[in-house]
Amino acid sequence: MVEFSVVIPCCNEEWVIEHTVERFQKLFQHQNFEIILTIEQSETVTIEVAKHLKKKYYNVRLLENNAKHGKGYSVRRGVLSSQGEYVLVMDADMPVQIEKYFPIMNKLIEDPSVAAIYVTALGDKTNGAKRGILRAEASFWLFVLRRLFLKHNITDTQLGCKLYRGKIARTFYKYLDEKGFLFELHITDLILNAGYNIEECSVRIEEFSEKSSVRVSSIVKSFGKFLFYILRGRKLLLKKSLSTGQLFNGDIDFH
Repeated sequence: MVEFSVVIPCCNEEWVIEHTVERFQKLFQHQNFEIILTIEQSETVTIEVAKHLKKKYYNVRLLENNAKHGKGYSVRRGVLSSQGEYVLVMDADMPVQIEKYFPIMNKLIEDPSVAAIYVTALGDKTNGAKRGILRAEASFWLFVLRRLFLKHNITDTQLGCKLYRGKIARTFYKYLDEKGFLFELHITDLILNAGYNIEECSVRIEEFSEKSSVRVSSIVKSFGKFLFYILRGRKLLLKKSLSTGQLFNGDIDFH
C-alpha cells in the first residue's frame, strides 16, 4: 500500500518543480510513496518539465488539466486520484522547510481524532516587509473575517502545506466545487463539521517566492466569493457532509 501521496498543483512552475520533486524523493526515500503533479494549462514549459520528471522517477504521476481551472480544481483532482494512507498537499515552490517540519506533522497526525495538520505562519504572512503590503493586508483581513464569521479556531488555513488522512481527504474533497484559493476554507469547514480535529504546525518562512503575486481585482473577487460563501454557500456545502461525517465518526475512537 502507498503510505504517502504528495499532491503538487502546478501552474507556471517550470522554474522550481524539478527541485521540489527531488527534495521529496530524498525526504521519503525509505517510504512507499507517490508524487502527483497536477498541471494547469499555460504557455510555459511546465508540462514538459513534468513529463521529464515522470520519465525520471517511477513514482511520479502526471495529471494534465484541459484548461486553466484554478488551484482548488488542481488540488481536488490530485487528492481524488491519490492512493496514499496519508496525503500531503504542497505548493510547488515549497513555502516551508519540509525536511525540518514534516517529522512534527507526521507525529501530530498519529492522534486518531486528527484528520489534518495545517502548517501555519500567520505572523510572516501578515508581515508587509516580507511579503508586500497588499498580500499581507489580504491575509490579515481574511484571518479576521474567518474568525468572525466562520469561527475557525485555526490560525491560518491558506498556507500551501497540509497533511491529511487519505481516506478522509478523498471523502470530503469530492464535495468541493470551489476552484480558486478559497477551497481551503471549504475543506476546513467540511472536516470540522464532521467532528474531526485539525492540528497546527507553526513554522517560520524566511523568504516568500518573488514569483508569487496578487492583483487588486483578484482580491476583490475573492472577498466577494467569501461573502457569498458565508451568506449562502457554506450552509449548502455542509449539508453534503452530514451523512459522511456520521459514518466516519462511528469508525474512529476519539477517546
